[in-house]
Amino acid sequence: IGAKESSSKKIVLKIKGKDADVNRAKKLILSLAESVTGGEGIDRQRVEYAMDLAENGEEVSLSEIDKDLICHTAAGKPIHPKTKGQAEYVNAMRNSMIVFGTGPAGTGKTYLAMAMAINAFKKNEV
Repeated sequence: IGAKESSSKKIVLKIKGKDADVNRAKKLILSLAESVTGGEGIDRQRVEYAMDLAENGEEVSLSEIDKDLICHTAAGKPIHPKTKGQAEYVNAMRNSMIVFGTGPAGTGKTYLAMAMAINAFKKNEV
């Protein structure tokens, strides 16, 4: 896999293993790199999520999820879904009058619902 750094240095990464594993690793790394190019940071949680997607054979582009901007915080930080499930939740809120979100605490249900509600309020949709 070749990638270019901003200082025009080329970075080369060699991946060895079974073809299927190499292809999966390549997709994972390219997805993370594409996400960074789009302005997102990479942390342990994001890498683990991308690895889980790759291990399950799911074709989900992290950069596509990142493009789904809901709104910005008062400090200017963008609010957007961070996982496939969150993206589906946000799309359900956009397309349905009532949405019930269930799941473990800390997965963004209330945060995303409030962001969507504030965004709708600002746009005079409610």
